[in-house]
Amino acid sequence: MKIRTNITVDLWNPSVPPYVNVKQGDSQREIAVTLTAGGNEINPEVIPDIYIKKPDGTLIYNSCTLEGATIVIPLTAQSLAAAGEAKAELQMTYGDGVLSTPIFNLTILPTNIDDQAVESTNEFGALQTALQEVEELKENGLKGDAATIQIGTVTTGAEGSDASVTNSGTAGDAILDFVIPRGNTGNGINSESAAVEYQQSDSGTEIPSGTWSQNIPEVANGSYLWTRTTIPYTDGNSTVSYSVSKMGETGPAGSTEANMDMVVTYDTPADYTAPASGDALNTWLGKATRGLSNLFSSLASKLDSSKVLSETQWNTGTVAERGYLADAKDILDEFAQLNTDKANASHTHTIAQVSNLQSTLNGKQATISGGASTITSSNLTANRALVSNGSGKVAVSAVTATELGYLDGTTGNVQAQLNECVKTSGNQVIAGVKQFNSAPQVLYNGEYRTIAYSRNNAVSFSWNASYLEIYVDATLVAKIPMGFVG
Repeated sequence: MKIRTNITVDLWNPSVPPYVNVKQGDSQREIAVTLTAGGNEINPEVIPDIYIKKPDGTLIYNSCTLEGATIVIPLTAQSLAAAGEAKAELQMTYGDGVLSTPIFNLTILPTNIDDQAVESTNEFGALQTALQEVEELKENGLKGDAATIQIGTVTTGAEGSDASVTNSGTAGDAILDFVIPRGNTGNGINSESAAVEYQQSDSGTEIPSGTWSQNIPEVANGSYLWTRTTIPYTDGNSTVSYSVSKMGETGPAGSTEANMDMVVTYDTPADYTAPASGDALNTWLGKATRGLSNLFSSLASKLDSSKVLSETQWNTGTVAERGYLADAKDILDEFAQLNTDKANASHTHTIAQVSNLQSTLNGKQATISGGASTITSSNLTANRALVSNGSGKVAVSAVTATELGYLDGTTGNVQAQLNECVKTSGNQVIAGVKQFNSAPQVLYNGEYRTIAYSRNNAVSFSWNASYLEIYVDATLVAKIPMGFVG
């Protein structure tokens, strides 16, 4: 348990030093000091040291602790070893500067217990701590803040210049700026367009010396086709490479005799599997033989005396037996085809050998004839109407698709309808009786004059050598000299 005494020490008023009463030999006492300056409480911000000069003249130099702004002075047994008046003083170090408090008094009351008496000596706890820290610094060095390094700018320098690094930050927070020189200009050999040429030769080992062509020539059987590839480069050089291939020799003619025989060796499998597309011929024949053998064995007990398989016998047969018959039909069909083709694996059919094909082709027209013969080799002019020309052939007219569209929706003879129309302006010869929707006008003496009539009247005009005569319902209503008609 610690016994604490609270005191206040004013840095500006040393005339009234506080007094603290303590007991000789105690080690569980401490003093809590509040610093003021002219009565205003201050925070020391650093940990002070306590200096005590004991009544017998020995010295105490120990470190204190801070609790917020309160300084806590530990009173060790050595601090209180000698009874009497002791002088105490706090000292605070700020960098190269020192700040001390006024001296305050410790009254160390004597004790009557002799076995607790401690021999009074000097005690330099703070100095010993400082010396220990110095030794640690000598061994480990000063502990600084962690440094940082950042990459700043990276600049491309001139070709042939030196690379450089500069620190635009601080020693602890470095920012490194790099200058990297541009590389030397290289001599590129980027490929341009390659030229590929061809030549025929009788040799497959000696490069031909004739004329090379960009087109592939026709190569005779047994001759060689050489290919020369030239790749030019931007530095003026080029590379040339060759490849060679041979046109195959003409093989012996295949036999086309009608009675050609083919010998095939095959093994009959123990179990039947249906022949499949892609089977080799000997495999196919082996499967077919096994299928026929199974069929004949199954039918031996089914056929009656006339060797006919009755419906009852068919129905009593197993599914497998009926399957054998179906497979046998397919196999026999294949054998029939093989017999027709004379079992020639490389046989070539002619048109005459394909049923009805030649007769069908013979019935077709060799070339297109008639009216469409003029349009078999090229396209027609776009968006034009088609007509038949003087030879009865399909031809393009001058009428465009747009002009043809103008006739869309007409219901009668277009010219007849146009003949019935009256112009809204200009001169026009009008014959017969015309029905008007409004009163007609004539230009007389520089003025337009309206001819009065009813919508139900028929207006007609008549010309003679000197006058324009106007009739309404066959009655002459106006007669205009020819010189006044506009």
